[in-house]
Formats: sequence, C-alpha cells, structure tokens
Amino acid sequence: MADRKPVFALMTPYGTENNGVRMLAAVLKERGYETHTVFFKSWRNNDVIAPTRLEVEQLCGHLKAVGPDVVGIGFGTPYLRLVAQVSRAIREATGAKIVAGGIHPTFASGDCVGWADGTAIGEGEPIIADIAERTKAGESWDGIPGLRLPHHETAPAAPDFVDLNTLPHRDFSHDNKVLIEGGKIIPGDPLLRQGQIRVHASRGCPYACSYCYEASLENVYGKRFRFRRRSVDSVLEEVKAARRTFGRFKRVKFDDDTFIFPMRWMEEFCERWPQEVGLPFDILLNPEAYKRDHIEMLVAAGLKHVQMGVEAASAEEAEMYDRKDSAAVVKEFGELAARHNLEVNYDVILDNPMASTKDRRAMVDLLTELPRPYRVFLYSLNAFPESGVFDSLRDQGHMTERELEGRAQKTFRQFRASFDWPRPAEDRAHIALCALASKPFIPASFVRAASRSHLLTRHPGLLTGLARFTDVIRLYSIGLEKLIKGELTWVKIREYGGFSFRRVLTQ
Repeated sequence: MADRKPVFALMTPYGTENNGVRMLAAVLKERGYETHTVFFKSWRNNDVIAPTRLEVEQLCGHLKAVGPDVVGIGFGTPYLRLVAQVSRAIREATGAKIVAGGIHPTFASGDCVGWADGTAIGEGEPIIADIAERTKAGESWDGIPGLRLPHHETAPAAPDFVDLNTLPHRDFSHDNKVLIEGGKIIPGDPLLRQGQIRVHASRGCPYACSYCYEASLENVYGKRFRFRRRSVDSVLEEVKAARRTFGRFKRVKFDDDTFIFPMRWMEEFCERWPQEVGLPFDILLNPEAYKRDHIEMLVAAGLKHVQMGVEAASAEEAEMYDRKDSAAVVKEFGELAARHNLEVNYDVILDNPMASTKDRRAMVDLLTELPRPYRVFLYSLNAFPESGVFDSLRDQGHMTERELEGRAQKTFRQFRASFDWPRPAEDRAHIALCALASKPFIPASFVRAASRSHLLTRHPGLLTGLARFTDVIRLYSIGLEKLIKGELTWVKIREYGGFSFRRVLTQ
C-alpha cells in the first residue's frame, strides 16, 4: 500500500442532501485521491423503508467494482442498526477498512466499535485527511486526533476548524457519484433532480435548544461548540460552482441552523447577491436571531421564504426546550413577513408529554393570531442520545432508554406529524388544530373556540377529519404553485406523499 494512493468510497443512507460526505469528498479530491460517493436510498417523510436484498447487493457490487481501500459511512442516529448490518456486507464484498462518521458516531462512538475499523468523533475533514495520508504511507491509524480505533477505550474529538474559508467547496461534480434505489444504480449527483441547491454559510449554532444535537456537542467537546461563519466571497463562489455543474436550478436554500450574521456581512451579502447570483433564496431563522432591518435587507436582495422555529408558544414549554419565550417576536415577524409577501413556514413540536393543556392552547392562540397565509411544519418530538430533552423525559417517567432514537426508529414513521400514528385524543386534537390554524379558509375564531371545547378535544374525530381534508387541499395547492414556478420535481412529490392519501402530512 505504501506510496500508492488509496481509493476512497463515501456512503450515506437516506441522505441525498448530505453535506458532510460532499465536503469529505472535496477534501480528498483536493489532495488527489480517487473518491467515489454513494447515496444509498432517498429520504421520504414518514416512509423510510429498509433496503431490499437487491439494493444491498447492488451497493456491495458497485463498491466491489470501485475497489476502495477505505469506505467511509456518514450517518445519523436513526440509521445505526441499518449501517451496522450493511457495513458487514460491504467488508465481506470489498475487504476495505470501514470508518464510521457523522453525528451519531460523534455522540456514541462505542456503538460503532464492533463493526468499524475507526470511528470519527467531531468534524471529519482533518480526520479523513490524516487517514488518507497514513493509508498512503502504509502507516497505522493509531494516534490520529478524533479517530477512535477498536482497541481504544475512548478518544477526544477532533479539533474544530477556526477558519471555514480554508476548506474547499463541497463536491458538486457528477464524477464518481451514484444513487442506489428501487433496483437502480443512477449515476450523477441526485441534487440535480431537486430544483434547488442547499448551502451552509456557517457551522454550528449560537443557541442551545435541548432537543437539538448542537447543545449536546458540549458533552463531546467539554465546551460550547464553536459557531463560525464563512466569508461572503466563499459562499458566493460555492453557489457559482454549483451553478456551473447543475446549470439552471431555481432556488438556493441556506441550511444554516439560523441565519445570523453581523451587519457588515449582511450588507456585503445583500449588495453582491443580486448582482452575482440573482436567484431567490430561503433561510432558517430562530426567533431570537430576528432583526427587522436584516429581514428588510434580505428581502431586497431576493429572500422569498423563511422557515422559523417556533417550537413552543408558552414560557413554560419554551423553558423545557431551553428556549426563550418568543411569542411576541414571532408575531412581530409575522406582521413584517405579511407586508413583504414572504412565504413563511413555522416549525412546531408536538407530542410533548411534558406539555400541559395550557401550553397547547397557547400554541393554538399564537398560530391563529399570525397573519395568513403561512404554512406549518408539525414535528413529532423525538429524543436523541445525549440530548437534554431526553434527560427530562426519562427523569419524569415519560420515556425509557429503549424508546431513545437509535434503539427505536420512530423518525422513520413519525418525523413529521401525521394522523396515522397512535397518540392520546388530546394530542390528536392539538395536531388537527395546529393544522387548521394555518388554513386561510378556516376561521381563526372557530379554531380558538375548538381548542377550548372539552367535547372536541376529548373526541377529536370531527377535527381530525376536517384537518385531513384541508391538508389534502393544501398539499395539492402547494404542488400547483411549485408547478407554475417550475420548482415541482418527482423527488418532492414522493417526499411529501403525493401518491398516498394515508401519507399526507399535516401542514
């Protein structure tokens, strides 16, 4: 092996939008290593189906033909069992060394010891670069910062990057990429089929919500995970590079946990974006990061859509998530968004057994007070390893270790809330009311009154039936809207259950 450049393969399950594997591929390619990327099946909301024997055989056959020396597998917690099983088949087919990486190996490296030759803890760019150089030289991986080997009791996390601008742009080429799904091996980058490109202008998050992995990274690093931003130059050049590969995509989505930047950065971005890119773009926003002047600047530059994390509407429930009570801020933002005709999605967490009837009514009240039209993304509360919300649920007797995501796989069937999931009557009524609150053709006064009706909340059949009917109307109106804009793709139709009334999401 010494002095021969090793071949790498990177694989991720159900993650065609996975930014991590694209970045690692870019790091390896920048150093001259042959690198292949495999996207193993696509994500579909509430309909994650285990791979068939044929798909696993196709995966192993493709990797065997590639002939990698190292296979890196990047994955999140729900896919632990699947990855452990598939990795054994990959090893048997290829004889390659296997490295586990991603958010779950970072939190729970011990879960990977039995099947991985190395487990990456923390940010993977320096780890994969060290693995490549050691493998090329025929040297042991022992001592690579952030890499836990099977004989290690543990390992410290890799140091985080101080300057994101020193990293290459993610790999947006079609070279050596395939999607394996439905009995087919489809060459090229699957992002081409989505009509939009996703970009991160920062890494990390300045907030520490208890349900989110960002807060849990403190347990790994022993301190708050550093929040870092890229330069405007770096962001714009990456979008231009993606455009050179994918041609004419319709929209850019900034996938930063919250779009928060200093005024000088905002001014430069808002001046240059219309001139150098000129595409509409979307952002995610924590209410704590909301600033009126920033939103107005972004609208002038091309902002069309904001996804805001409301999560909770009462001070008591917000405290459960280590969030500030932001109902007043959300209302102010809603008024501003209505004046600028922004498309808005509000994220709401449901199925919280710690929440009271008062907390639920507060959410309905907030949603019915917001200017319409808007949409809601209703998420079912899922607890992940090392999260503060799991500690609270366990300590109050609402959840056991067996129900922790990774052991359970609830997100496969109930990531977004839908009515085909067993839950108490009051929770079913609450989901229906939140869905109805966003529909402009349903009177807000009716929704508020229904939330106070003991009869309707204890026997929610009428509410859920009405919500299901209006969700179908909403779903197909969204489809028609995207069709008119040229943004409707088969990927989105499948993701949102367009072919199954049973799978229609509450929204």
